[in-house]
Amino acid sequence: MKKILGLSIVLLLAATAASAQPEKGSLFFLPQAGINVSTLKGHASIRADYSLFDGGVGTTATSLSRPHIGANLGLSMEYQHRQHWALAFGIEGSRQGTRFKDTEFSNNNLSNGRIDLDYIGIPLLMRYYASNQFAFAFGLQPRFLIHQQSKGDFSESASVANYTISSTAEDFSLVDATLPLSVSYYWANHTFCEFRYNFGINLFNSDWIPYLPFCHNHCVSLTIGHKIKL
Repeated sequence: MKKILGLSIVLLLAATAASAQPEKGSLFFLPQAGINVSTLKGHASIRADYSLFDGGVGTTATSLSRPHIGANLGLSMEYQHRQHWALAFGIEGSRQGTRFKDTEFSNNNLSNGRIDLDYIGIPLLMRYYASNQFAFAFGLQPRFLIHQQSKGDFSESASVANYTISSTAEDFSLVDATLPLSVSYYWANHTFCEFRYNFGINLFNSDWIPYLPFCHNHCVSLTIGHKIKL
């Protein structure tokens, strides 16, 4: 009796998973949007370069980074290659970067320091549908850095004539890639929630700086989307 019950459960689960799989050759359109939590691993610094009335120059730098909150927006196409396997490709806009711990130096203070990095990515994913609710994906995402900026609030002492905020963002490559891994949950109406981890490949450009270690952009994203059959 136990064997029959166990076999029945296995067959029921298999039937449930199979019944939810899209037909081979199906094509889908997937718009999605969400939030990012990112940070820079390795050496990432933000500096306040300031001129003094007596002609001197002072600087500060810190690599104590904090999580950065950003947004993402994407459109993708998905082709059902086999019963459980699908190929997905698309385009995605994403803001990433890092924040910095407030720093005091020479009677001055640098607070709310941050690096903003805006990317256009092209995710190329292989997706495995384990059941009608869960799917897993992995792949490669080439991306292009379209905008970068360093910000901070600098409270200067009476001796400071002027200052600028700069960072290692000026050394980042305009083209790099990430290795995405994701898990998705689908509702009956084809709305889905995806949790994705993007492991960043080296951000510095080809003019490697010998005295600085490499820097990687790590990003966790949570998105909501909808799967539309074409």
